[in-house]
Amino acid sequence: MNFSEDILAKIECYLDGNMNADELEEFENLVKSDEQLSEYIEVNRQMRLQYSNQDWGFMEDSKDNSELNELASLFEDDKTEATKKAIIEAGEGYLSEEPTTEKKGGRTKFYYAFTIAASIALLISFLLNDHGQTNNEIYLSYDGWSELPSLVERGDLENEMLMNGERAFENRNYKEAKELFGKVASSAESFNANVALYLGISQLELDEYDGALSSFQKLIESNSIDASKGYWYQGLVYLKMDDRVNAIRVFEKITADTSNYNYAEAEEILEKIK
Repeated sequence: MNFSEDILAKIECYLDGNMNADELEEFENLVKSDEQLSEYIEVNRQMRLQYSNQDWGFMEDSKDNSELNELASLFEDDKTEATKKAIIEAGEGYLSEEPTTEKKGGRTKFYYAFTIAASIALLISFLLNDHGQTNNEIYLSYDGWSELPSLVERGDLENEMLMNGERAFENRNYKEAKELFGKVASSAESFNANVALYLGISQLELDEYDGALSSFQKLIESNSIDASKGYWYQGLVYLKMDDRVNAIRVFEKITADTSNYNYAEAEEILEKIK
């Protein structure tokens, strides 16, 4: 795109809104007949929006899109503003050098390619940062159930219901597992912490949040040495529910005592959601 100094000046006037009616009509007719000029103006228009403190005009139709709004907030914060300024100043510094005849035609094109590339780099940085990680994504990174103990010792055939419940759980048949563990819990003469865990996690996997919270609360209130596990799993419930306030409250209870179950993991999660 090699434009004359006159055309470049007119582009600036056009984008700045400094043309009178006759000049505007003449220039818009020129734009309609020149595809490269039209594309060049559109790129400049978007870059002006992106690198200014104005509202993002190209996002007006997406005000209910939380991800786009979060990106807009990112580009408007102080640290990102400084980065944008550095990008622009670098490009302007490049343009301010006295160009040779060979380089002159490609300088403006290089500058806008440079700023676009820098914008992409900022977006990639944002997407890879924990800033963009949702509560549910954090939950999914901690929802492995491999640490659960087996309910039935090898060779123990006395409790068929527990065996069937554990088998259903391992096969991800959480509805059947919930029903079986619920029957065991309601008929048992004494509280079984592991049954409460399997029951609560089955309810969690079925998105039965109230039931899961209740099962884990019973574990918390028990005299079991695994009582603190109830807080950990309640915290996971709140993460999956996207209830940040209660998730913070529960994980802070865990970090109040280093002997609590998954103390270090709770600290990691708090750093991500607070």
